[in-house]
Amino acid sequence: MYNMNLKYKNKTIELALENNIINNKWTFLDPSKKYVVITDTYVASIYHDLLKNIPNGIAVLSIKPGEKSKTLNIYEKIIRNLIDINFQKDDILIAFGGGVVCDLTGFIAKTFLNGVNYIKIPTTFASQIDSAISCNSYLHLSEKNILGVNYHPSKIIIDPNILSTLSEDEFNIGIMQLIKLAILKNNTLFKFLSENKITIDSPELIEIIKTAIEIKYTIIQKDEQENNYAKILKLGESKYKILTKVSNNKLKEAEMLAISLYYELSEAQKEKTKKILELYNLDRKLFDWDIDFNKLEIKYNIQNDNFIVNINKIGSATISFLKQ
Repeated sequence: MYNMNLKYKNKTIELALENNIINNKWTFLDPSKKYVVITDTYVASIYHDLLKNIPNGIAVLSIKPGEKSKTLNIYEKIIRNLIDINFQKDDILIAFGGGVVCDLTGFIAKTFLNGVNYIKIPTTFASQIDSAISCNSYLHLSEKNILGVNYHPSKIIIDPNILSTLSEDEFNIGIMQLIKLAILKNNTLFKFLSENKITIDSPELIEIIKTAIEIKYTIIQKDEQENNYAKILKLGESKYKILTKVSNNKLKEAEMLAISLYYELSEAQKEKTKKILELYNLDRKLFDWDIDFNKLEIKYNIQNDNFIVNINKIGSATISFLKQ
């Protein structure tokens, strides 16, 4: 087992990474506590038998999968459910799902009863190396991720075996997060990805996840609120927003992430990155969508960021803030 303490200014979080740590025994849970699981209906259908065996489990509350569940209406529904089942201050929430579930649960944990403990158990590749390590949780209102809180879980439990249920596209979304982290901060990882195709069955997967977590943690530790230095993690985000508006569902999520990242790089960096994208067939639509992003920013009224992520070389990124 790989154990790590994520040390922040006001809290230290226990992180455990191990194959098959999620099983019917739930040994990482305190048997003296009561638990409520927040998940989505898809994950709940797969892990129904597992979740019903949680010791002192009060309830499993399920939302619909997808970003549309990160709303105040769903938030209120979950809060009312917690009131109905008499959830107490000392009880613990478990976020069992992907990034949406982790965000929603974190927001609820921060605001319900002036703050309750929660545990993150991410079930997608992207959430295991990305959103699970973030201290921020967001809900949508008129705009995406407009409501946010900064609130740490008490534990993060990561089991690579859970990824066996992912589709190819879902796994590739995580691959794109992995490539981005490597470009930002780890040239050794980038070189490894250039020479090896990572799959759910790869013997190196647990070590890859460990390395990605360490990259994300070192970034977040310097900027927990993600208001300054940690904005390097937004590399490609503005172009991604444009693609979601113009692709007309012709692009998969991983393809949009690939294109958005690719067109943020220098020509030399593009060539190196394309070599990795080819391993996952994520290079096929790169040039079909070589569009004028600047014109489309104006057309769709997408606000320019007040910062620029500079990829000085693979594995070395800095951020520059623009004068207002």
